[in-house]
Amino acid sequence: MTVHIIQKGVLIEKKQSIGKVVVTDQDGTEQETTEVVDEVIVDKPMANVGVKVGTTKNLGDYNSLRVDVSLFIPSDTDKKSLNKTFKKCFKWCDDKLDSIMDDV
Repeated sequence: MTVHIIQKGVLIEKKQSIGKVVVTDQDGTEQETTEVVDEVIVDKPMANVGVKVGTTKNLGDYNSLRVDVSLFIPSDTDKKSLNKTFKKCFKWCDDKLDSIMDDV
């Protein structure tokens, strides 16, 4: 969700970083959940940094479960900010995937 605000002639946006988890069972049925991870105030052009990780678990008897986790966050375009945002995205996705797979 993006909220647009004009302040002193400058377009300011409030953007939500939304994490997504998709669990797919052996018959292709998908269950999707989303979570607001962060909110960012944007007053200039920004990059959109994202990570998507996933794994498939063998449940036995030719059954499996697929879990995909993704997160995209707006970031300043300098190298330091991009790397910091990437690490934040990756950590959130990796932790979320580990948590879900521990429950399976």
